[in-house]
Amino acid sequence: MKPSPFDYHRPATLDEALGLLQAHEDARLLAGGQSLIPAMNFRLAAPEVLIDLGDIAALRDITVDQAGNLKIGAMASHADCQRSQTIQEGWPLIAEALAYVAHAQVRHRGTIGGSLAHADPAAEWPALCVALDATLTVTGPAGTRNIAAVDFFQGVYATSLEAHDILTAITFPAWPSGRRWGFHEVSRRQGDFALAGAAVVIDTHDGQICSHAKAVLFGVADTPVALPALTRRLERAELPPAGFGPDHEAAEESEHTFFQRCDDLAWFARTAVEPRSDLHADAAYRQDLIQAVVALALRQAAGASATKLTRSAQAPRSEGPVPADKIMVNGRLMESVGQRANAHATPESQRNAPANPSKTLSRITLADHARDNWRLTGTHIGCEHGVCGACTVLIDGESARACLMFARQAEGRAVTTIEGLTPANGELSDLQQQFVAHHALQCGFCTPGMIVSAEALLRENPSPTADEVREALSGNICRCTGYVSIIEAVLATARLRQGETT
Repeated sequence: MKPSPFDYHRPATLDEALGLLQAHEDARLLAGGQSLIPAMNFRLAAPEVLIDLGDIAALRDITVDQAGNLKIGAMASHADCQRSQTIQEGWPLIAEALAYVAHAQVRHRGTIGGSLAHADPAAEWPALCVALDATLTVTGPAGTRNIAAVDFFQGVYATSLEAHDILTAITFPAWPSGRRWGFHEVSRRQGDFALAGAAVVIDTHDGQICSHAKAVLFGVADTPVALPALTRRLERAELPPAGFGPDHEAAEESEHTFFQRCDDLAWFARTAVEPRSDLHADAAYRQDLIQAVVALALRQAAGASATKLTRSAQAPRSEGPVPADKIMVNGRLMESVGQRANAHATPESQRNAPANPSKTLSRITLADHARDNWRLTGTHIGCEHGVCGACTVLIDGESARACLMFARQAEGRAVTTIEGLTPANGELSDLQQQFVAHHALQCGFCTPGMIVSAEALLRENPSPTADEVREALSGNICRCTGYVSIIEAVLATARLRQGETT
């Protein structure tokens, strides 16, 4: 399926975006587009006008104010937040949860504001905002107002946003010293929406006595579910020393009594919530998952172990500034989609042109544009709703799904397809050679997307572990199931680039 035609606008300022939103009755805001564009591809959504917020640079800032509060602009991508040293060092619960958000291609394009406004019950950001008592700043025709996270989420895909509102920023209170935290979720595969998840924060007196706690479930009901009765049971509890575990100097053969209490609290959480049933899991199974994720999150908060490790990724390589009316494709400046729309203005072309060529051309995805107009057919089209990863390309050095991005969004950007990763002399790149050497090609349909995703990983993380390769490629499906060979090829390339000869 392809989206219906629409008018496309890309304002440079928030005021301009607000004006456009009020001027058009059937307008939708385009933040990251990772949820809206699949719905449009399936014709589940058919807005007449799209207002792309991607050029409003002021909405991407990540700052800390004088009071120590973290303020994240609504257009900051998941990857922006994941790379932020400020968030990793000052708000580790957010850094931990970001490793679970979708796949790398989605994290590069998706935004925190888009996720919160979409309000999917299984998404991580809503639960984080409720757990950390975040405040959401909204700007509309009547001015700016602040909404507490607990009041923002109204139901499945429903929020307190009004018709002409734009979510502009999210503020998280300062992280207190002595705070413990835990996060865990269960999904069908890495990057899928959570079947059940839990976020826990425990504030302490003297580092060990709980003074305040909060536990929030997600993926089990229509909105994030806080568990006040459970957190009351945590108050005044004695936690083990920070970092307690098998290697801790204070560890004994038996576990600290708090870990035994975690199991009791997890059972209480299981009975305190009536989860929903859907095609992914029934209520009984979700009750089992609630008990598991709460127990694991509490144990992590107590200091037993971390479920994931965060790392500081290198920023993507820049191709340099690109004119706003052009697209840099594999190092060459190409005309924009908007210029193609203007080409229909000649009398000769008008005879066979659509009634509104600009509106019609706006709906062309980057994947279709690459294949049909640039003749770069290495970008394969599979699912067209952001699942298979066969259409993966680089946008300004970051991996992205070309089926979840309109070609108009690439104007002023640098696009690299699989053809752009091949040396100018026509030989295979080192990564492509290793795919051949390790028999990682199979049928070849997924291969271009796999190679582009792997190249993006190696640029950010030149020495990945096997687990990091698996995570980075989790957004790409190999229909031939040749995953082991693919992982070996990526690891071999990393070793060669680090100077190893064997």
